[in-house]
Amino acid sequence: MSPSLPEAVPAKPSRFTGWAIEPFLGKTTRGMAVAAMLVSIVMPVNGLGFDVCVLHRMTGLPCPGCGLTRGVAAMTHGDVFTAVALNPFSVIIWAVFAILTLTVILPRRQREGLLAFARNHSLFFGRFYKLSVISFLVFGTARLMIFFVTGDPFP
Repeated sequence: MSPSLPEAVPAKPSRFTGWAIEPFLGKTTRGMAVAAMLVSIVMPVNGLGFDVCVLHRMTGLPCPGCGLTRGVAAMTHGDVFTAVALNPFSVIIWAVFAILTLTVILPRRQREGLLAFARNHSLFFGRFYKLSVISFLVFGTARLMIFFVTGDPFP
């Protein structure tokens, strides 16, 4: 009688699996990304003439997201340097919107392949999401500290 091998224990699912990627892959989120990309086509890079950030409008303080709308519009218009100057995270946001837009407009076979790729790499995307949020908050805090030290108003 030969010794039997122990049964393989299934891998414990990672706590990151799906939590960061699934909300982005929903139809509503992908539809909103398409709408954002369409708006960014007609949105002027210099803004609409009024402040869309409630915090900035009420306090004059820049929030971490100040400049994202104009930055995404600048990216759509091909002006990467302006986008980075307005808010460096507009490049990442634009890339996410562009990829999500592709998941809507691509033929079904390619769309399903792209969605499967995202789901298969959910651990990476979960970590990227976490790093992005932390970086975004650090950036916002640094921007606010610079504002307090220099007193320069945010454009």
